[in-house]
Amino acid sequence: MKTQLITLAIAAMAGSLALAQSARDPAGTSNMSGKSSSVDTTFVRKLAEGDLAEVDAGRLASQRAESQGVKNFGQEMVTDHSKNDTELKSVAASNGMQIPETLDKEHAAEKSRLESASGSAFDQEYVQAQVRDHEKTVQLLQHEIGHGQDPAVKDFARKTLTVVQHHLAMAKELQSNMNGGGTTRGGTR
Repeated sequence: MKTQLITLAIAAMAGSLALAQSARDPAGTSNMSGKSSSVDTTFVRKLAEGDLAEVDAGRLASQRAESQGVKNFGQEMVTDHSKNDTELKSVAASNGMQIPETLDKEHAAEKSRLESASGSAFDQEYVQAQVRDHEKTVQLLQHEIGHGQDPAVKDFARKTLTVVQHHLAMAKELQSNMNGGGTTRGGTR
């Protein structure tokens, strides 16, 4: 009888602890054991979508750009983002995360716009998109570094940030050169 009471008491305490935890964190994103949170999962998904888009757009730029500088930049995006995607898949797999294998709607629409452009209009569209997308990616990486829960995912974000900041600087330099030395914000759509 005493053993049953002790067992019931332990079960009740465990249930109360689980209930208290879910009340504090209804999304189930707690990281008491080092597991990934919804912030980490969202980060991995968005970064994977970006990598896929960068590789596709980079291939297109390396084949269709008018400027050799844009072609070279496109090829570098293919190389760097393919490598990043491979490393991201490893981080995601070790954390039981699924990542997309196809472009999301936003990036698919951007790819369609690029496919319909040619010549210097292609170069302008591609470079403007690269500046905009790399700025967004810098923000995404900084958010993960500041708010992520999984140490391995945060470390990956820290390492990736340096590369993405370099890409952004390169894209801005291309944009400046295309605009005769001046820079533009945004661009036309």
